[in-house]
Amino acid sequence: MLPTIGKDLNIPDSRQQWVVSSYALTFGCFLLLWGRLGDLYGKRLIFLFGSAWVTITSIIVPFLPNEIAFDVMRGLQGLGGAANVPTAIGILGVTFPPGKAKIYAFSFYGAGAPLGSVFGNILGGVVGEYLSWKWVFWVLAILAACVTIAGHFFIPLPPLQAGNAQLTASVDWIGGTLITVGLLALMFALTEANVVGWSTSYIPVLIETSIVLIAIFVFWQWYLENKTDRRPLMKVSIFRSTKFSGVMVIMLLFVMSFNNYNVLATYLYVSFP
Repeated sequence: MLPTIGKDLNIPDSRQQWVVSSYALTFGCFLLLWGRLGDLYGKRLIFLFGSAWVTITSIIVPFLPNEIAFDVMRGLQGLGGAANVPTAIGILGVTFPPGKAKIYAFSFYGAGAPLGSVFGNILGGVVGEYLSWKWVFWVLAILAACVTIAGHFFIPLPPLQAGNAQLTASVDWIGGTLITVGLLALMFALTEANVVGWSTSYIPVLIETSIVLIAIFVFWQWYLENKTDRRPLMKVSIFRSTKFSGVMVIMLLFVMSFNNYNVLATYLYVSFP
């Protein structure tokens, strides 16, 4: 539906990728922070907030009349998705006891992303062809609302936690800011470079800045883990495991190739007469 959205909102082909990238930008950058907030304030609460947020933003997106507002709201939509993913994994982990049920739960969850991408593209094409591209977002809003309601009734309540002041102090806001800003700068530069050109002056500056911020984040997490009693956002020592690091590299390559395939396949299919 990208070409149809571009035509209705007067978005040139070179910038239509922002319809996809703006969501991915915030989604990828806020995963760590939302995961930590879920640990502190309850995974159920953050998950329900994320689902409700996706519902609201999905309703609003089709009403926005211009490119900038549309892309901004798509970015805000990604915040809800980022709140859902780490908390959903955590909820599955604590809800199901070890055994077949837990294996099935994580298997279905793992299959959801690729199957959702494939069948979502097909459903989006059918809806866009016979209704309107706007209904693609409204169908998503309906599904997200169903998830929110179901989650409210079926996700078990967490045990009581400490007071808000103590919890807030436990959040590594410095690390959260470093990794979020660093990833935002990097992903923005990589996406925008395809629009304005790699030789544009601010593109290498953003990439270099992002690399510095991410390096500082890694050092800061190492410092918190080894020199203090505060809990970091991410334990960097886990990457000493070759199995874990190998899995992360495989997932990185898979997501990179699969997401790009989806976008390129869309342009390929719509180019057919």
